Amino acid sequence: MKKEVKIGSKVETMEIIERIVVDEILFNLTSPEIIETAYTACIPGQKPGFAVINLQTGNLEGRTIDDNDYFLPLEGSVITIYRIGKNLDSSLWPLDVLTESELEEFKAEEEKLDDFINGKGINKMDRTVDFLLNYYEKDLYDIYGQIEFWYGK
Repeated sequence: MKKEVKIGSKVETMEIIERIVVDEILFNLTSPEIIETAYTACIPGQKPGFAVINLQTGNLEGRTIDDNDYFLPLEGSVITIYRIGKNLDSSLWPLDVLTESELEEFKAEEEKLDDFINGKGINKMDRTVDFLLNYYEKDLYDIYGQIEFWYGK
């Protein structure tokens, strides 16, 4: 499907996937897949990570933007599904990512959380994704608002 998009002062025509395909993609994505995609795109302490559907390819992709940008560029023609802030790592508590036994050991060793995790060979991404799943909820209102922007009502 062709879509005309105004970028700055010029109008560009781009080919994007059909609306029904977007709905199928959203239906088939799993919460862990979405969160992992945003997490791997995040640059801790520097840039947030986003999980997006690329409307030109139909792929789930991770994207990031600079602090002074408010939106992902339109030329990316994407629907943003999930965002992880750049300061997520610094806001995690040991209780968020450690088991009870690991937590007891962590308290006894008095290390920094990252040093403890790395020293024990714990997969921080897996633990963080598991933690975020407790709070994850697709913001369908926002997703469908973006779909309406690209495809109309």
